[in-house]
Order: sequence, then structure tokens, then C-alpha cells
Amino acid sequence: MAYCGIPSHNTLLAGFMMSELFRVSAKAVIIEDGRVLLIQKSCGNWDLPGGRLESGESPYDAVGRESREELGLPIAIDKIVHCGIREKEEKPDVFAVSFLCNLIGDTKDIVLSDEHEKARWFKRAKVRSIMFDSAYLEAIECAFDELDFVERTKQRNHKKRRKSA
Repeated sequence: MAYCGIPSHNTLLAGFMMSELFRVSAKAVIIEDGRVLLIQKSCGNWDLPGGRLESGESPYDAVGRESREELGLPIAIDKIVHCGIREKEEKPDVFAVSFLCNLIGDTKDIVLSDEHEKARWFKRAKVRSIMFDSAYLEAIECAFDELDFVERTKQRNHKKRRKSA
């Protein structure tokens, strides 16, 4: 189950109502210059910054807290770009809320948590060959699609303004 775009309050509420059956997590999709920031877990898997919500915490607050813990830098949170179920074997599934975000600070200033080995920027095409989780792949695709749409809209509006001038 996946959703690109801004979900209704009912969609998010349904996710929280299912929280007895699902874990709830918040992920940051950070894209700069056509590349997405991923962090490598100690097991070798690549992941988006973020993690599980603490008791009483909103996804918005959790993505900020988790990203700061994992990257050592704050983020600017833009909007929700994806909600989906991450299926896990022998563990409860995860209802993941993914946000389009910007890193505040320079990549060279990233200080990873003990849970992670590396942080690296990947082009959109490369992500499919290294990410194994379909929910997070969908979140990354939705974020790139959102940025592409915004850029096309800016270009279209710029052309209209030039024609009318």
C-alpha cells in the first residue's frame, strides 16, 4: 500500500489507529542537486534518515529528532510525500510517513550515529540497485516526482510571464 502526495488527516489517523498492529516511523527524503542522501546501517543496508516514533510524538517531530540523531545536523521539513506499509518478516509491519526535507548545514559536517557506517548521495537511477525496501524506494520516487513537478511548473510560469511581457 502506498500513497504519493499529501495524505488526508483520515489517512494519517488510520495509520495511528493501526499502530497497535504496526510500528509507525518517519523518514526524511533529502534531495540536493538531483541526488538523495542515504545512510548505511552497520548491517550494510542503505536507509533513509529517520526512525520510529516515541510515545506521543508526531511523525513531523519524529523525523526532525531522528534525523538530527542520525546525521548530527538539523533538517528543514517541507511536506509529506509518501505514506506506505513496510512489510517485515517475523516483526510487526511499519507504517512509514516520508517527508521531503532539506539538510541544514554541509554534508562534510555530518556526524553519524553509532548505528550507521556511511552517509552518501546517490543519483535517482542508482538508488534502485542498492535499496531493498520497496516502501522507501516509492518514497524516494515520490519525492523526485514532486521536485520535478515543481521545477516544470516554475519553468511554465516563467515562459508565460515572458510571453505576456
